[in-house]
Amino acid sequence: MKTKNKKSELNQNGGIMEQKKGKTLGILSVSLGWLIPLVGLILGIIGLVKSNNKPATTLNIIGIIESVLFWIFYLILFMDEI
Repeated sequence: MKTKNKKSELNQNGGIMEQKKGKTLGILSVSLGWLIPLVGLILGIIGLVKSNNKPATTLNIIGIIESVLFWIFYLILFMDEI
């Protein structure tokens, strides 16, 4: 019986790069959520799909919520001017 080490398990289950992608997209989602809400929302959803670990999932959920709230805020702000 052959034992697997942790590195080979990570590579089979999506690898370290997949975990970093989810976390990176979560950070970008939170950062861009207040500046460009639509981009932050899209990045948050993609990151949520790609994330495998708890911190990345939390970052993406925060980014999605922040993007939606600022999108509503910008709509209210600009609708008042029309």
